[in-house]
Formats: sequence, C-alpha cells, structure tokens
Amino acid sequence: MRKDRFGLEDAEDLVAGARLLASGGGGDVRIGGLLLTTELRIAADEGRQLRLVPAAELPPDLLVVHVGMVGSPDVYSERLVDPHDIRLAVRALADRLQSAIGAIGIIEIGGLNAVLGATCALELEVPLIDGDIMGRAFPFITQTTLAVAGHRPEPIAIASPAGDVAVYDGATTGATQRLLSSGAAAMGGLAATAMYPIRAGDLAAHGIRGSVRTACELGHRYRAYIASHRAGDLEEFARALGATPVATARIDEVRPRDGRHVGSATLHDVVTGAIIRVDFLEEYALATVDGTIVTGAPEVIVVIDHVTLTPMRSDELRRGHTVLLMSFAPLHPWAVADIATVGPAAYGIEVEETHV
Repeated sequence: MRKDRFGLEDAEDLVAGARLLASGGGGDVRIGGLLLTTELRIAADEGRQLRLVPAAELPPDLLVVHVGMVGSPDVYSERLVDPHDIRLAVRALADRLQSAIGAIGIIEIGGLNAVLGATCALELEVPLIDGDIMGRAFPFITQTTLAVAGHRPEPIAIASPAGDVAVYDGATTGATQRLLSSGAAAMGGLAATAMYPIRAGDLAAHGIRGSVRTACELGHRYRAYIASHRAGDLEEFARALGATPVATARIDEVRPRDGRHVGSATLHDVVTGAIIRVDFLEEYALATVDGTIVTGAPEVIVVIDHVTLTPMRSDELRRGHTVLLMSFAPLHPWAVADIATVGPAAYGIEVEETHV
C-alpha cells in the first residue's frame, strides 16, 4: 500500500482483514468487496484515485462523516448495496448541517461497513480516513470511541433504494438507536446511513488511528497463510495472524439469537475435551472454557472453518463443524470504565469478572 493511496491491490487485503475483525458479524463482506473492486476499476479507467489520509493530516475544521449500512444482517446477502443510497444519506446530512463533507470515515473496521466507507469516499471523490471509531464490528451505534468521549452520533441520515430519506436529530442516543432500527425496517430491513459528523481535529483526538492499514496488513497475512496451507493448525495459524489460540473444537449445539437476546454455541475441544461456550448477538461477545472466561469483547473473537480456513459468521455456525477458535487484541486500548459500553454486559451477558 502506498503512503496516501488505496488501490485495487489493497481491496482484497481489506476485505480479508474486515472479515476477521467482524468477529462473526458485520454482514457479508464479500458483497462489499465486489462492489469496491468494481468501483476501483472504474475510477482507474477515469484517472481517479482513492486517497487514504489520517485525520491528523487534514485541516482540523474539515467535516468528516461516517457511513455504512444499518438494519437486519439477514438482508445484506439478499439485497445488493447501492452506492447511490450512501451518497443520498451523505448529501441529506450535508444539507442538514449546511456544510460540505470533506472526508469519509468508517464506522466499524470489521465487516461490510469497512469496505463501504472506501466505496463512498471513492464515489464522492473525497479522502477516506485511515481509521475508524469501533476497532472491530459492534452491534450498537453507541459502542464507539466518539460516544465514550462525549460525542453524539446525530444528526443521522438514512436512505433507501427507493429514494426515501429520514434525518434524526434531537433524540436521546438510546431513542436514536431504536429510531434507526424502525427506520431501516420501514425501508425494507436495510438502509444506508451517514452519522457521527465531526471535525477532523476532534476525530484525530478521539478516533482509532491507522485501522484501515492495520486491517489490510492483517488481511495480507491471512491471505498469505491460506495460499500455502490446505488445513489449519491452530497454533501455527494464530501465530501467523498475531492472534491468541483458544481451541480446535467441534460444534455440538447452536442456539440462535432472538432479537436482542443472545445466542450461543456449545463446543468441545477435540484435543482436551474441554467444554467451550461462545455467546453472540450478531458479533461474538464472550468465550468460556469449562466455565472460565478466556476472551470477550472488546477483544475480537474469531471462529474459522477448519477445512476452508474461512472466518465464520455467527449465523453460519452449524452442529458438527470443526472450527479453529482464536482471538485478537482490540485495536483500541479501551479504558476499564468503557467496558460497560463495549464489553459482554452491553450484550446483556452477566459476568462476574471483567476481561479486557
């Protein structure tokens, strides 16, 4: 990757890294990857390039808007994302703020939204911020570094493929989350969004720096490993990715999530026989071995198919699969006081100890 350019050669690395950092959620990243590579090819033919710039290198008063999709994860793979919808949401937010958008930020570096930010910046011909505000994928808009620093996500704009637009402003953050969910449902279950408008100087102080490059580097290591291996050895694979190995395990039972109620998968370690439980909403939130917490959000929990070596979303877990379970340290050093916002308790999981 060049210092200030994001090219076609970087797209596959970003997609691979975003799939790992999705921690079992974040929608189907491959769809966004196809969209991004298509847009990059069109841009190259037209002589356009995507600039990747840290927030600290932009004028401090430049307005940055964070973009992505909100709604049901089940709809991601059924309805293709249209960049026009995201542009519509961005323009609605610009009209509401009466200010030009100077750069695009990524809400979450894990999952589909990581690549949609790059696509939107390319389409609008503005820089993409080398960073994000979650450091992985999280289910709620309050689970950001900006939120814990006191910045509100609003005003928020959402847009549908039919051209419907709604702008939310003035509601409490909790009410805004509910309004977003109901608005996306009214738009067919999925809506483009623009949120967390912030000046570049403030983003440089409170955002997560360098996470786009970090995701690309992780994706590059992952792709290099799977190119030379037909099966995964847990210790070797984790070492290649810079992850912490948890277990090679077989899934015995899966209980799907029910709305905001967590789901879980019960597994047994094929080496030690230990009983493992992984709790999730969409993203994996907590893993225990024989009842002891071994990893939990904000750490990134990853489940990888033992045969194909592909990261598995929580909705892809099936009884009988053998998987590699590992975790990554969070990209952001969350304070202990922030764990209530980004840790297992935020998913409705009661734990007796705090795991950072």
